[in-house]
Amino acid sequence: MSLKEILYKDNDIIMIEENEINSLLSLQLAFNYILKEAQAFYKMENTETVFSIEISSLIKFCGSNKKDHNSMIINTLRKLLTTEIKVVNGKYLTVFTFLSQYEIKEKKIYLECPSAVRERLRKSNYYTALNFDLLNLFKSKYSLKIYEIVKRYNFSTPKISIDKFQKITGYPNSYKNNDITRRVLEKAKDEIKVLENISLEWEIEKDGRTWKYIRFFTNDNIISIVPSFSEKLINSIEKSRKNRFVDDSYSQKAMEKLLQKYDEKDIIKALGELYKYNSEIQSFSKILTSKIEDIKNSKMSKIKEIQGYTLGQEEVKTPLKIDITESKKSKLVIKKEETSNVIRNSGLPTNKRLVLMGQLAEIDNLEDLEKFKTEKLK
Repeated sequence: MSLKEILYKDNDIIMIEENEINSLLSLQLAFNYILKEAQAFYKMENTETVFSIEISSLIKFCGSNKKDHNSMIINTLRKLLTTEIKVVNGKYLTVFTFLSQYEIKEKKIYLECPSAVRERLRKSNYYTALNFDLLNLFKSKYSLKIYEIVKRYNFSTPKISIDKFQKITGYPNSYKNNDITRRVLEKAKDEIKVLENISLEWEIEKDGRTWKYIRFFTNDNIISIVPSFSEKLINSIEKSRKNRFVDDSYSQKAMEKLLQKYDEKDIIKALGELYKYNSEIQSFSKILTSKIEDIKNSKMSKIKEIQGYTLGQEEVKTPLKIDITESKKSKLVIKKEETSNVIRNSGLPTNKRLVLMGQLAEIDNLEDLEKFKTEKLK
């Protein structure tokens, strides 16, 4: 898959509630198409703010027929010009419309996004990577929206309140539980199975007969376009971004690189420290790296103190009676550590990786380990 076929869609925009853009499938598709074109244009740091798209390309992507494509285009542009998009991060509320103006001339549409949107598209630092060519194959507006939600969490979402889920997907308030299951969830499951060959599942948390929360998951092996973030890490990122200094500087690309270099537990602790930061941040990567290194050094200091050492000094005169000689690792231990790293970097859903880690821990001989690798890590 080439980079040209990927839409990096802002996570906040994916989770927008009560948005008229989601009212029709054609609006969602048109919005995704214009979003991708705007992102490509504004990332080039042009001094110009107006970009153009081919009407025929927009119509082709949205699958509109000749009878209704004119009304679809006008309806889409009006919605993007007038619909408020509200993003809430802690105490901070940002409200904007996606377009500030549009003009139709012959075979092209000339568009301009307001400054807040232009800046957001240039940063593009808190996103979900979506297969752009796959998006226009969905037949249901609910299926497309659910697909974007579950892709955000690599097909293993935290629980979402039914009220929030209804506002994001936009199904009618009149839908009963069986309507939601049949017209929304089952349709999404069928379409995602056909398009991605992934079996989407869900569980409902109830209060009596009333649905309170929904959570999506799958037991299929997932290969993500970008490194998968665990639910704990996602929650830590979202909490830290409630600090406006962190939010302004946050970079998902930097986070992906840090996740490959450092232990996730240390990153989560560092994000907790960063949440308390009260000054402008010049580089998200540098400041988070610094805090992670502080955490690692602190852990090493404690380990050496337990072993009878203090940082920067020779062995104390009366060391603790602890054997600090590191025993040679057995072949089984080395192989299990290698297998553990394979599981950790596999891109599987968090719950699947935890199950595999638990099974790996119980293995006590090389023969069973080879069998585990053959059967579980195909």
